[in-house]
Amino acid sequence: MGNKLESVRTDLEKVEDIHQDSLEMAQEDAEEMRDIRDILKEIPQDIDSDLLERVEDVSDQSTQEGVDDMETNVHGRLEEGHELADETSEVSSEQQELSEETAGSLENVSDTRFSGGAADAASEAHDTADQFEEVNDQVQDSVENTDEEYEKFLSEVQG
Repeated sequence: MGNKLESVRTDLEKVEDIHQDSLEMAQEDAEEMRDIRDILKEIPQDIDSDLLERVEDVSDQSTQEGVDDMETNVHGRLEEGHELADETSEVSSEQQELSEETAGSLENVSDTRFSGGAADAASEAHDTADQFEEVNDQVQDSVENTDEEYEKFLSEVQG
């Protein structure tokens, strides 16, 4: 495996780790909001109206704090992963294209009398291009899946 392919695979792992970390943070926020709501639901509704109003204020403020954390801390971490994903995707796409161009050139050489193993090298270049494409697909899948999960947790925090 070449240095560039190894590098984008390492970056893919970092992207997935950052995304996993951000989703764990989001899940913690959602669980904490569930716990708060469960506690507040246990408070009898036939209490004094001023006290009931304070309970509703606590509920609203807790929700806002949870949303704020999701939109700053969790989303900030998520964006770190997205930035690295963009960089990784860009390098992967560029390397895929260069590998395909190399394969094409080597195929042209293999059509000559003095091909010197160009056909095997062209095949290897195609395989390398496919591997870069696979990394790029995995990066995009990670971004899409993480965004979907983040939105679910955000919705849960918002109540």
